Amino acid sequence: MPPATDGPAHAESKIDQHVNISLGQQLAPSLEAYIDQTIEDVRNDREIRPYDPTGEATARKLAILERTKARGFMSAADNELIWSNYKTCMLDRGYKEIIILTQINGVRNEAGHMLGTSQQEGKYRRDALVCGILNTGMIDSIYRVQQGNQSLAKNPYEGSLDCLHKSNAVPKEYSLDDLKRDLFRDSVSVKPRIDYNNNMAAAACLIANNIVVGQPNMPMERLW
Repeated sequence: MPPATDGPAHAESKIDQHVNISLGQQLAPSLEAYIDQTIEDVRNDREIRPYDPTGEATARKLAILERTKARGFMSAADNELIWSNYKTCMLDRGYKEIIILTQINGVRNEAGHMLGTSQQEGKYRRDALVCGILNTGMIDSIYRVQQGNQSLAKNPYEGSLDCLHKSNAVPKEYSLDDLKRDLFRDSVSVKPRIDYNNNMAAAACLIANNIVVGQPNMPMERLW
């Protein structure tokens, strides 16, 4: 009989696979090495070229990275500049309001939104993608890493867990299994050990590692 491809056991297996990807691996051996790696990635970024024919956006991103390299870390001011440029890019495309949230650790992310139609939402996603490529793409990750993933873990859940412990946002015995259970619990009736919707310090660690916060049972389609 072939293995089941639906149901709780299959869902649990898929979640385990997702959470365990790249466990024990690092993005780079040090923040300095990660900055150097990002500079090379931006210099060789082919994705930006169709949207940046003059090279102005690439030059702007490289200038921020060179300041970051000289300083040894990304400043809060440069992180704010990155997101200010993104917001301006979106406003220039006709949106009346773009809300950028600042987490307790200084990491920024765009607030969720609800547009009127699927066509409007589709346009928004396309515009956000382009403005992200031009302004936040690749370089925003440096600030996220230094604020919420100092171990430079390649696995975002591992990075989040390290941040949670270093910021004393969770008990010492809180484990990766606990984090998985809290994020992917299958019912709102299951009480989490940590309520990420009401714990700003804990939520900031997850957001720094690009993990969605705000739903007790994240649907599988958000993962694959």
